[in-house]
Amino acid sequence: MNKSGFTLIEIMIIVGILVILVGLALPNVLRSRQTANESLAKANLRTIFSACQMYSYANNGNYPASEQDLRESVPPYQNQAFCGRTLNGYLFECEFSESSFLITATPSACGKTGSKIFTISTGGHISEESCAE
Repeated sequence: MNKSGFTLIEIMIIVGILVILVGLALPNVLRSRQTANESLAKANLRTIFSACQMYSYANNGNYPASEQDLRESVPPYQNQAFCGRTLNGYLFECEFSESSFLITATPSACGKTGSKIFTISTGGHISEESCAE
């Protein structure tokens, strides 16, 4: 009697190998997602900055009083709302005045959705600092 199939030991070895492979790959996948979230957060900051600059050029050097001014202008300088929202794992907080603005992107779950806090202001430089876990 010749039976073909796998023994319990063979199946356990295969399962063990799969668990090890998943354990090795998962941190890389999570790190890649975190890096992508951080790149998107910086891109969104640049988008808001560009909209504020264009608004300023069209309004005698005055910046918008709120993000709503950017969206309600004709034509709009920005189509999407960022401020007060979480997008791609980052919460965007905005401060506007006639002479300046400050936009901050903070990870919604530090260490999981991102590891850095990004800030852009009137000068256009994006600064970054590590978020406390």
